[in-house]
Amino acid sequence: MMKRFLPAVLLLFLIACETAPPTGRAPEKRDPFGGAVRRPVAPGLSPSLQAAQEQTGQIETVDPSTLTVTGVITFDEFTGTTDVGLNFDGVVEGNGAAFAERFAGQALAFSGDFDVLSSAPNSPLTLQVGAIKQNLNILFWPPSESNVIDGLGPREFPNDNAIGEGAIAVRFDADQSELGFDVVGANSGTATLNFFRRDGSLIGTMVLSLPALAGSRSFAFRRAGSVRDIAGLSIHNDDGGGIGYDNFRIDDTPATTEVVGSDGGTVAIQENGKPVAGINIPQGTFNENVIVTVQFVPLTVDQRCHDFLLGQIGRCLEITADQVDGGGKAVLNNPVTVGLCLDAHRSLDLFKFEDRQGNVIALEQTAASFLDCSGFELGSAKSSNPLYRYATRLWRWLEPKPLMAAHTGFGGIVPGPKLSFFTWAGPIQISFAGLGVNVRRSGKDAFTVSGTFNLGVKGFRPYENEQSFNPAAEPVIVGFGKYFQTIPSGSFKPRFGRFVYTAPLGTTTGVIAMEIRSDGGFTTSGAVPTEGGTLPAFRPFSLQIGHRTQGAGLKCGSDGKCVRQEP
Repeated sequence: MMKRFLPAVLLLFLIACETAPPTGRAPEKRDPFGGAVRRPVAPGLSPSLQAAQEQTGQIETVDPSTLTVTGVITFDEFTGTTDVGLNFDGVVEGNGAAFAERFAGQALAFSGDFDVLSSAPNSPLTLQVGAIKQNLNILFWPPSESNVIDGLGPREFPNDNAIGEGAIAVRFDADQSELGFDVVGANSGTATLNFFRRDGSLIGTMVLSLPALAGSRSFAFRRAGSVRDIAGLSIHNDDGGGIGYDNFRIDDTPATTEVVGSDGGTVAIQENGKPVAGINIPQGTFNENVIVTVQFVPLTVDQRCHDFLLGQIGRCLEITADQVDGGGKAVLNNPVTVGLCLDAHRSLDLFKFEDRQGNVIALEQTAASFLDCSGFELGSAKSSNPLYRYATRLWRWLEPKPLMAAHTGFGGIVPGPKLSFFTWAGPIQISFAGLGVNVRRSGKDAFTVSGTFNLGVKGFRPYENEQSFNPAAEPVIVGFGKYFQTIPSGSFKPRFGRFVYTAPLGTTTGVIAMEIRSDGGFTTSGAVPTEGGTLPAFRPFSLQIGHRTQGAGLKCGSDGKCVRQEP
């Protein structure tokens, strides 16, 4: 359709700012989003309230100032956008989101010069670019003095009657619970928004009323109940002259969300074009489609990924796997591999925990070949912890053997049943450990561990000043394999400069005996329900004193002698 002009003052400003386009020339005295007024705006209502024509009750319009997300996609990194702007026949990548014409599976039709979208997207939600010169455009918009993105209609770029009339779709790297954006160049038309989950199912539809204005108008949306499942958004409009979009406000914490089915797959976060953290899921791990999200958790300067784990280094990683139908957390049928790049050659363990104050589990180390940690040294490292002979005839020495060398990524094996948080940390010092599997067919695994716990000042929130061991006030938690036991405060008794715990008479499962010295030295032994299998075997060990935790992965040989695993 023919465009109408903006008021004369704005028109003269636009003419003065025009430069030669990179691929074509638009008509003189053009206004890319000028056009006929569609319908009046109801008096006395704010634009955000006028926009609340919502069809499902699952998406709410909110005041843009109430958004808590901090990421903003501005498109200002693109140059050469004056006049008709830049034509994009492919996907446009932003920080935390990507843009195209529509989603695969959506039907595209035309109403005059405008795109119209219908039908449900395919699963998983995937961007679909439009026809050549009918996909996307980025141009400089003088009233806001910034670049904006718009869809191109069937008249094709650089036709003035194509710019702003086309549909646009946004696929977020990670699911959102709230978001916002600006609309520019509106002329009292409407825009239809469809919000989708990662599997392509519709969350809700909204029809925005767009008041006529020369500048921009901000809109914001929040999921009912703040559910974080908005994976994508498609928009088509009927506004006279079309519209553009700017300042997409999202949660841009580095994250990736994908739908993974029974065939398995890899989900990873990329930085500088390289996968640096993620998960590899073997075939058969899930029986149905599952939404897997991998994301880094932002931390303050005095905060750690786990509130109690000592010696933490590197990033805080959270991985979730949720049933597509909203039925809760998905259960792992097979072990998976989680990888997290390090910045240097270090002797560390990768720890898993369900919550930031929960029990920690050291993962069995393995290569994570799906990562690209080029530039990082992740080879073998020598332990600084010496091995000493332990006074018992139950165990014999096992000569330590190198476990592996990872040349790309490095991570750990997660046996399940669920995913959670992950971070690297320095291991507890182990001087001796031993394991007997299903001793005398009792259904119990016997264990003993001796080493040194760091009783120095904790040094980070919470309880940053906690140190030493106060047996009267501090409980002790021992973890071996899948078994965890809390020994209540007051259970350790002083004896010859040590604090000693002895289980009640008749105890057959759990910690049988334990001592902790003032220098942090400890010895513990006991019996736990057998995990089956035979030697050699891997077992995680952890010790929590008060609000401080350390742990390590133990490699136990065929003769029952265990040593701390090494990268």
